[in-house]
Amino acid sequence: MLSLSAMMKAFSGIDANVMQSLSNMGMKPDKLIAIAFQELAEKDDKIGQLNISPDLLQGLLQGSDR
Repeated sequence: MLSLSAMMKAFSGIDANVMQSLSNMGMKPDKLIAIAFQELAEKDDKIGQLNISPDLLQGLLQGSDR
């Protein structure tokens, strides 16, 4: 229990974006793309219009098959 407490104390001063970047290291590209689309959806009130071309979408889908 003591080691978990020490880890949590060490992580408490780290910026949340840095923690997220560290957790994304080594993640498969399709998972990173899914996270990116989720973040776009969370900011939908700030985005006036977003166009995703069929070529881009097809490329993303093909990339996830690999």
